[in-house]
Amino acid sequence: MGGDRRVEEGLLVTGILAAEGVSLHSVQARLMDSWGPVIAASVVAPFTQTTYYAREMGPGLRRQFLAFERRLDPALLAAVKREGIAIEAEWMDGANRRVNIDPGCLTRAKLILASTKDHAHRIPLGDGIHAEVTLVYHRGRGYEPWPWTYPDYREEWVRAWFAEARRHL
Repeated sequence: MGGDRRVEEGLLVTGILAAEGVSLHSVQARLMDSWGPVIAASVVAPFTQTTYYAREMGPGLRRQFLAFERRLDPALLAAVKREGIAIEAEWMDGANRRVNIDPGCLTRAKLILASTKDHAHRIPLGDGIHAEVTLVYHRGRGYEPWPWTYPDYREEWVRAWFAEARRHL
């Protein structure tokens, strides 16, 4: 019998995409107002892996990842994604986003991201939000991608950053 088992809480993490002219410092400060102190921040890198967001957000996008001190029960990921969507709206330019916030839950075993987009490998959490295991941890190799992992999360520096953030668990 399985019995009751406690779900492992993870670190609340987020990826941020910011358009030209948007201060990543101001986005980080706003996220800290809602989600608490940041314990790890990646370098800021150009987002060049895909043009998916260029039509809405324009050229020259920048990517950064943050890990928060806050621990997160993965069951609460839908609510956190909704908070992220509300924060994105604070930087809207008409109907276009200038900031994209992709929260997730980093555990010792995996990175779970929240998405508003359904797909065969995503599990509905409710309220139009789905969960996806984006990276899986293999001892000795760090976080590894799946066939569906977003191109930027496949990057070696990104996976190394998540492995480093894992040390805070």
